[in-house]
Order: sequence, then structure tokens, then C-alpha cells
Amino acid sequence: LKNNNLKDVRIKFLTSLVEIILEYNKFEYINENMFFNMKNLIEINLINNNIKYISENAFKTNVALRFLLINLNKLETIKIENLMNIELLELGANEIFQNISIRNLPKLENLSLADNK
Repeated sequence: LKNNNLKDVRIKFLTSLVEIILEYNKFEYINENMFFNMKNLIEINLINNNIKYISENAFKTNVALRFLLINLNKLETIKIENLMNIELLELGANEIFQNISIRNLPKLENLSLADNK
């Protein structure tokens, strides 16, 4: 679904999906229903959208998630917590200046916050 000018997507029933690439679209927010109950997702790629807001429960049910790429967006604040399997978290080239909450990510190996405010 890369480079399609999408602003919203309803993919709740694709529960066996392991990777979703949504880069180069027009998403402005990620709510708690977008990836709900997609327990097999290993990678979510949201690079280069217009994301300004991500619900703190957006990835709560994605228990297998290992790679989360949210570079090149418009986030000013971020709260990513309790993702037990996340290894890579890319938040570079956003507008994050303060109000960062990144906690309880026991398997996190790579974190990028480069090129923020």
C-alpha cells in the first residue's frame, strides 16, 4: 500500500498479516483501531506520511511487533510503551522536541531520534 495517497485504512480482519508498508501516503493520525488485533504483525512501516498524532494504544494488540518505522512525519510528541518484542524504533526526522515517553521496551536494540527539533 506504498505511495497511494491514503489517509485512512481499515484492515482489521487481516489478522495473519506479518508486514504492512504504508510509507509515502497521507496519514495524519494513527488511532487504536488501525492495527487492532493484528497479533502477527512483525513490521509496521509508516515512513513519510503527515502523522501528527499516534494514540498511546495504537500498537497495544500487536504483540509480535519487532520493527516500527515512523520516520519523516510531523510528530511533536510520542508515547511508545509496553511493546515487549520491539527491537527497532525509528522516529527520526519528525518534530519531536519534548514529551517523549519511551518505556518498558525490553528487547529494544535500535532507537533513532535523529533530526528532530
